[in-house]
Amino acid sequence: MSIFTSISVLGIVAWILSFPYVALSNWHLIVLHTNDIHARFDEVGPNGIGPCTEELKNDDDCFGGIARLISATNAARAGEENVILLNAGDILQGPLWYDVYQGSLTSRFMNMMSYNVTAIGQHEFDFGVEKLTEFVQNLTFPSLACNIDGSAEPEFAAVIGCSQILTVDGERVGVVGFTDESYANFSQTGDLVIGSIVEYLQEEVIRLMEEENVTKIIAVGHTSINNAMTIARTVRGLDLVVTGGSAVFLYTGESPDEVIEPTGEYPIVIRPDYDPDRMVLLVSVFPFGKYLGRINVTFDDITGEVLSYEGNPILLDSSVDQDEDILEELDAYRGPVDTLAKKKVGYSLVPLDGSFEICGRQECNMGNSFADSFFNYVLSNESFPYWGDVNFAVTNGGGFVGSFQRGDLTFGDLSYIIPFGDTLHVIEMKGEHVLEMLEFSVAGLEPGVSRYEFLQTAGLRLTYDLTKRPGNRLVSASALCTSCEIPRFLPINVDTVYTFVTNSYIASGGEGYAVIPENLISRIKGPSDKDVWAAYFSETSPIWTGVEGRTTFTKPAGACAKPRPGSIAAFLCQLL
Repeated sequence: MSIFTSISVLGIVAWILSFPYVALSNWHLIVLHTNDIHARFDEVGPNGIGPCTEELKNDDDCFGGIARLISATNAARAGEENVILLNAGDILQGPLWYDVYQGSLTSRFMNMMSYNVTAIGQHEFDFGVEKLTEFVQNLTFPSLACNIDGSAEPEFAAVIGCSQILTVDGERVGVVGFTDESYANFSQTGDLVIGSIVEYLQEEVIRLMEEENVTKIIAVGHTSINNAMTIARTVRGLDLVVTGGSAVFLYTGESPDEVIEPTGEYPIVIRPDYDPDRMVLLVSVFPFGKYLGRINVTFDDITGEVLSYEGNPILLDSSVDQDEDILEELDAYRGPVDTLAKKKVGYSLVPLDGSFEICGRQECNMGNSFADSFFNYVLSNESFPYWGDVNFAVTNGGGFVGSFQRGDLTFGDLSYIIPFGDTLHVIEMKGEHVLEMLEFSVAGLEPGVSRYEFLQTAGLRLTYDLTKRPGNRLVSASALCTSCEIPRFLPINVDTVYTFVTNSYIASGGEGYAVIPENLISRIKGPSDKDVWAAYFSETSPIWTGVEGRTTFTKPAGACAKPRPGSIAAFLCQLL
């Protein structure tokens, strides 16, 4: 062989070998993730919230549950390489399992799932910092929240970290945690200080890159999907953001779900402000354990940047076997849960309509009952110079998820109807902002559409004209006068400060009510909305709440004689 032939062969070999070298310089990581499970240990119905009834079980139409979730994660770990499992918060607070066992059973199952990291969500604070500290102490894996300063709560600070470096297949992956800073305003956060997510994450990401030489970094935490997008867009060095806190269903391609419509693609691909050529991936799964998130990310092994990705949430339907050992474990703990589920709360002489189709666009008697319980809780727990100190109560039409037929109401019914674990907040706000809030309630209403932000009320008399443009639909608004010796309704004055009760979700700006956290004068945090309604139902039983004209709509003149189908007039005539 001539020297020239040898050189040519060596050159070709070198050229060929360059391809495996490029492939070897890429590395993949499979991230399984959960969020907002809310102690849903049993299977759920098709909507992801309601119980798995015997009828649904017989039809193989039940989903999720801790036995299926553990089975799916174990199968993924056994069948694939480079797998980690993250939780983005709100695994606590939920139905009867949590009422009975608080966080003890949750920590047990989380440890059995062998999470690598968990974040701290809003409802982890529901019973205060001391209880949360006990819960975290029982976990066998790290809990992270970079932006929580626990200096004034040293026991909590001792068990909460900022970041964790995971070694996977010899590669180092940094995970940083975060918690929404607004939770300090409406959760039981004690003396904790929750700072800017972006500021604290950026500081830690830089430290991981410069001091630890980590180039692959994941942020996991609990905040709104919009805030998570801001994090992905602005924090330099992140590759993946795993979040919870929003009831979004992200899915790419044809969805396997026959009930829940996707709200966006999975993952959301962010091109950050600081480098539009870079990809930062954002993922979240639908709450209550109906799905297990799965994203397979390919990184450049040298730079740590995302090169490609594939994946979708895994629907945990009947095709996914339930872990038999976990089912036996559940049965061993089930006795007190079943006993509580059957416990009578009260009696209703009338059906309570809590359907979203009705309560999301007009006054409904379930909404009236729920708002009345808020209002009466404050009246029965305070002393005032006159008859009361709270002008009204509001809750959103999406704050409950079911109806109730007349008869005995049990704790099991209650747990299904009010599944979100919100708390009561007493708010002070000027009349001009109250009117803005009431305008927003109907801004999105249109024919045939129900809205989660539509308000159910107590202590208000409202009239709307839906033929007008959004922002100008409130015709009249009156609230109960608390300084009157005898209660009566007076028009809301823009300069008067009003006191009202709502749930923590709306008080924090949920469903778009930013007007509240941006303009409130004061806030007092109260107990669980579920506990308040249970007490009200029990104390006033039997109840016969009706639809009382608290919220009305003007009738278009002459339009109801023969309204055009699908028109606003037809919609209004249907309401009237």
